[in-house]
Amino acid sequence: MPRTHASLDDLSNEVLIQIAEYADAGAWERLPLRLSVYGVLSRVNRRLHDFALPYLFFRIRIPVTTLNGKYALKPRPLVKLLRLLQDDQDYGRYIRSVLSERYPPAIEDMRRHLQVGRATYSYGVDAATDQSTFKAASQHAWEFLDTDRPSWDLDSFTCFLIGCNTTTLHILRSCRHLTTLSMYWLGPDFPDLMPFPQLETLRLQGPPVNFLERRSKLVRPCTSLRTLNMRGDVGIPANFTEELATLFPVLQVLALAEAPLTSKHVLRMIISHEALEEVSIDLKSRCILGNILDVTSGRVCEWPLALNADEDHPRTPRDYQYLWRRVMTTGFAFVREKALPINGLRPYTPFNLTSLALKVAEDADNIVADPLLALLDKPPKMSSMQTVRHLALSIEPSRSFRMFPRDDSVSDFMEHLGKQLAKWKNLETFTFVFSFIQRYWSALGFDDPVLDDGQQPSVALYEEEDFPMTTRGILEFRVAENINDMDDVEHALEEAAGMLGRSVTLDDEDVNLDELWLSRRENEFASCVRKMAERCPKLREFNWYARDHWPGVSWAWRIRRKRDGGVQAVSGKASHEGASFRQGGLALKELSWPSATPSL
Repeated sequence: MPRTHASLDDLSNEVLIQIAEYADAGAWERLPLRLSVYGVLSRVNRRLHDFALPYLFFRIRIPVTTLNGKYALKPRPLVKLLRLLQDDQDYGRYIRSVLSERYPPAIEDMRRHLQVGRATYSYGVDAATDQSTFKAASQHAWEFLDTDRPSWDLDSFTCFLIGCNTTTLHILRSCRHLTTLSMYWLGPDFPDLMPFPQLETLRLQGPPVNFLERRSKLVRPCTSLRTLNMRGDVGIPANFTEELATLFPVLQVLALAEAPLTSKHVLRMIISHEALEEVSIDLKSRCILGNILDVTSGRVCEWPLALNADEDHPRTPRDYQYLWRRVMTTGFAFVREKALPINGLRPYTPFNLTSLALKVAEDADNIVADPLLALLDKPPKMSSMQTVRHLALSIEPSRSFRMFPRDDSVSDFMEHLGKQLAKWKNLETFTFVFSFIQRYWSALGFDDPVLDDGQQPSVALYEEEDFPMTTRGILEFRVAENINDMDDVEHALEEAAGMLGRSVTLDDEDVNLDELWLSRRENEFASCVRKMAERCPKLREFNWYARDHWPGVSWAWRIRRKRDGGVQAVSGKASHEGASFRQGGLALKELSWPSATPSL
């Protein structure tokens, strides 16, 4: 009789389960999931695939890594799990537990720091994400993590990779020593912080704001919170604006970006909470500078609910006639400290500002034609402004050519800027977001329309998809947009060839026009910064960004001084890759300059 050959497909499910359990008890468990017993069976045929799939996803083990003593779930397996659930959420009914490896022995006795994915939030809120699918998949992921988990007692928890919700907080409820909580928040309401009596720092990032006035239910106080950073729609509590000082009595740092609040709400919060030391606001609504300084310095003790932030307060102080009060802003940040009152008759608590950042907005009424001149030519003579050591100004590119309009060259503009900054007697650092559009660089004695333009050659190409970011793409786009003609292109190629010491063509992919543009600027820019430093006796840092929220060149300058205060050396580092300015970079905790800033 011919011998019959049995196969796995001939075995019953009960027998297959026994074989798989026996195999999993050995070294198979150390193999990747696809090479496990059920992973192999799921790829044999349709029948074994249907049998093995529920067991394959019954228990998922997330690998663990450590970095500087911190316990972190590796992000890639979680991303794969999330994508799997987004593609077909039916897989969720197979999964019964998600396990992580045990804590490494080296940090067994340390407080736990759990991190999922990147450690920092992104500045922009991703509007392209399918929020409904993302929320559903994130909910599945946290439910799985909650099924079989260790008894965590964390010091910090960070998760911006997948969305967090009330289930996440349920998992963390045992963390009585938690001091830092950072999440991409998808919950319908503001997170309840009562389970964390030692929480000091809360960072929340949410989806884009759809309803400006949406409010979640009332939130309970957190008396230990000192730093609060919120970006996007994170469910602002209904009692947040009016009861900020009651909810977070020791709050010192407040940062809000793209939140469902208006500038007048922010002004009311600052007035009501005298413990605030650092504030960073980046909203869509506008606010005049006079109101910002009146509120932050403590000169205004109340803000009527019916009064908008771009309108003058009825109790405006005497210096109303100064033009700088009418400068319109869409964002501001400051660091302040309490000042000693001159006499005991003041009805308010005075503050001195040590750091100030402003985003100058478009003025539809054109009341202030040159905001830069209005700000710097006659600095606010308030006592709170005499102590400003760190100043940052961001000017929209559409308005930059109106600033100091008589200064056509960059050198003349920078010299004029230095004269104005010299009026700020205590200035130590100055950060300037400004485009030199319609101005030219001239110190080299050349006049190349491309390589000596006020902006780097590729600046107009960042949002174009039809032209590649190559030498040919950049130059052809400038011709197509009538920025330059073909004679200018030929001249630019000749200049590039002279700088590189070889022939250069349109199809030369080894040529970076932005790098060549920067190299031609360095000596001239260094000379401008040195002259500025000589006029400003305390200036030690000057940071320049060509753009605000999309890539552009940036330059960081450091000024070393002699013992007598004179300028010893000026050194700078440029970035042509596009480090973008972020509102709120000043000093200390949340308001430190972004890591993308070129540093020496």
